[in-house]
Amino acid sequence: MKMILSAACALLLFYIQRYIYKRIWKKNLGVTVSFVTPFAVEGENSALSEVIENKKAFPVPVLRVKFSFARGLSLTGGENVTRSDKVYKNDIFSVMPYMRITRTHEFLCEKRGFYTIDSVSLTSSDLLMSAKFTDVRPNGGQCAEFSVYPARADVARLLPVFSKIMGQREAKAQQPDPFAFRGIRDYAPFDPMRDINWKATAKTGDLKVNIHASTRAGEVRLALDLEPDSDWADNGVREEEIRIAATLASLFVQKGAEISLASNGRDIVTQASANMKSGCGPGHLTAMKEALARIDLEKGCAPFQETAQRLLDNGGEKQETVLITGAKGTAKAALYEQLARPGGLHIIFVVRPDAGALPEIREANVTRWEVHY
Repeated sequence: MKMILSAACALLLFYIQRYIYKRIWKKNLGVTVSFVTPFAVEGENSALSEVIENKKAFPVPVLRVKFSFARGLSLTGGENVTRSDKVYKNDIFSVMPYMRITRTHEFLCEKRGFYTIDSVSLTSSDLLMSAKFTDVRPNGGQCAEFSVYPARADVARLLPVFSKIMGQREAKAQQPDPFAFRGIRDYAPFDPMRDINWKATAKTGDLKVNIHASTRAGEVRLALDLEPDSDWADNGVREEEIRIAATLASLFVQKGAEISLASNGRDIVTQASANMKSGCGPGHLTAMKEALARIDLEKGCAPFQETAQRLLDNGGEKQETVLITGAKGTAKAALYEQLARPGGLHIIFVVRPDAGALPEIREANVTRWEVHY
């Protein structure tokens, strides 16, 4: 009889503890996964933090935490990691009452992009491991989004293009602006008649001419054509195009130039074309690198005709346009030539070493940029 009662009590306790754990295992149990920094540059190392906090008097004997993110970030440890369509991390914890556990996982930024950890999957059990409980919840990490900015392109190869653009930009800035008045001076034989200030001449009795301020240098427009000119898209070439755009943006901002971005690459979140209005300074440069990081080449591209039309509608003689493209065929030559008419046009054709001759673009400065990797 005692054995039966003991067995009945044990069975009752078994079901009681299972019932209790089924109800309370995930209460006051906090799980967050966040990136240590909001961004890094392609090729750099960064880390993510995994925090488990049990704010109750009952232990969680076994807690399996699983989360995933897009391929392109490589966890350096390699433990409990599976790579397939995504990178899956699967960790196991034993969490005592009122315990907080923090783990840091380092990773290598292998590929430019925008990465998120949207949710975490939790699996636990009762004290006797007789039942399994699961829960999928939104990730509550404060920094659950991470951007990998484009790596720096070869600056030595870019300097000739950059110097030429800056030289033309400064030359335009030296031209007098007839609408910008700076003062009055005595007439000189080389002064045109239209600059004579007749009111000041009549007042002083000597010929006086207006002094015009120099024209303010116009913005530099970075145009990025990521639309392939064939059915097969070379992502290695397109990634290099994005790196060149980011590097040129940094160089221009360092010189105080205003820059804008017009691209037919699609944002991974909004699906809209990645564009940036004109601006300058470190904050504007960071926003532009963020826009370039968020371009998803798998989403396809809008036709460059739309991007070119926006550039033409907002064109001006003071502007310098730098077009970065991998479309080496002749199909877009006429479209590119139209962009050269409002102002200066510099085209960087990004191609493989075995690519043939580049198309001739009238009134444009053309640079061939070969990609060997």
